[in-house]
This record gives sequence, structure tokens and C-alpha cells, in this order.
Amino acid sequence: MADTVSLRNACISDTSGQFVLRADDHGIRNALFETLEGGTPAALGWNVPAANYLILPWQGDEGRYGVFINERPPGSRAGFVQVDTDANNGAGIVVGGTTWYLENVTAKLTATTDSASTGYWVLQHDEEGDAFRAFHFTAEGLDTTPVVSHQGTSYLADVSPKENIDWYGQLNFNFQGDIVAAVKNGPSINTSKVELFHFNSQTGALQFMADIGAIYCYGMNIPSGSLQALLQGVDFDLSGRYMYVIRHQQFLVHSI
Repeated sequence: MADTVSLRNACISDTSGQFVLRADDHGIRNALFETLEGGTPAALGWNVPAANYLILPWQGDEGRYGVFINERPPGSRAGFVQVDTDANNGAGIVVGGTTWYLENVTAKLTATTDSASTGYWVLQHDEEGDAFRAFHFTAEGLDTTPVVSHQGTSYLADVSPKENIDWYGQLNFNFQGDIVAAVKNGPSINTSKVELFHFNSQTGALQFMADIGAIYCYGMNIPSGSLQALLQGVDFDLSGRYMYVIRHQQFLVHSI
């Protein structure tokens, strides 16, 4: 097909597995890959290419979704968009435009359900310092007052025109929602690592759990000073007992 997708993007299907929505640098598009009314980057006020996207179902409303965007520097803003896919004769519309709720964030963006399964915690990390910010997203919308946890290693500020490697690397929850992993790349293989945190899905607070250095991930054999030492994605198996790390097209595993 002629349609294209940008490097950073997010999509979502309904509970029957049917494709519903996609967000990327071209805007927000429906299942027919048509741009939603009000869904162009210009209409939304997005600076693209962006750093990351996330789509979450709206609690209690099957046709409604929350779309999240993290911008790249120098803006580095976090934004939230409400989408109604049933409106406009099923073509979908953006409701109310973009709400910019946080500045100076990294590309790290993830979410998990809350303890009551009536909403989500959307997790971000400050561009500089050690602050994680968890935002509660429920049927009432996004609470823009975060739960702040100062945990783990401090990130370095971005220095234009170069972007700091702290800014990149995935942030992800396990399936159970009680552990979150953050890729923390350093200037060498000896300082690159994954940081693990306990997450309280009732309060939205994090607590540092452990460091797993890149050199200790099973199967790694990286030349010193190599750019291939940078860690990229991180995920967990369904049991939450094993963590998977991606480094330059290799999958590495570590027991938790």
C-alpha cells in the first residue's frame, strides 16, 4: 500500500483484534488510514518528528481513546489528545486538541493499569535529574498533577546541538504492573545498564529495586567503546520472572 508510517509511532486494536487507531508523525489516523478531523500535526500543534507515542483505551467508553506524545528537544513536551472514533459517522474526530501537561521530558513513555483496573498510570521521566512522574488517566480524563518519585540515577541535561543518550532507551512495565524497567545508557559498556523499580499501582510511586549492568546481561559480548553497546528495548515475559533487553538486533535475557 502507499501509506507510510514514521519511525516513532503507536497503534491500537479493539478487544476483538480489529485495528482501530494509529498515531505518528503524520498525525492521528483511523482504521482506514484516514486522518481524523483535527488530527493533522499542524492542527494538533505537534512538533514532528516526535520522540514517542502511546495510545490507551478510555475507561468506560469503547469508542474513545487517549493519545500521548513526547516531543523531541528543544521542545521536549508531553501532550495528551482525546479521540472519539465513533464520531463523524465512524471516521473519528479529535476532541478539544492537545493538552500539554509536562515540559522537559525524555522519550521514555509507558503505562500500566492502576490497582483497581479502572484507569492507568502514565509514566514519564524528567529530561534532567532523577524524577519519575506518574499521571493518573481515568474515565474522568488525565489528572495533570503527577505523583513524583525521585529514584535511580540522575539523567544529564540535553546540550544542543547534541542529544544526551540518557534521553533514549525504553521504559516499560512488566505484565503484572509491579516492576518497571528503564534503560540507562552511559558513555561506555561499563556504565550502561537497566534500572529496575518496584511500582505501587495504588499510589503511583516508584522505589528503586536494582541495577543490572549491560556487561552482566546473559549472552553479551561487546567490544569496549562500541556504539553497539547501547541498550535499546526492554520487556518482560508474562510471568514477570525474566527481562529481555535488545542491543543492536540481539535479544538478551536476565532473570528477575
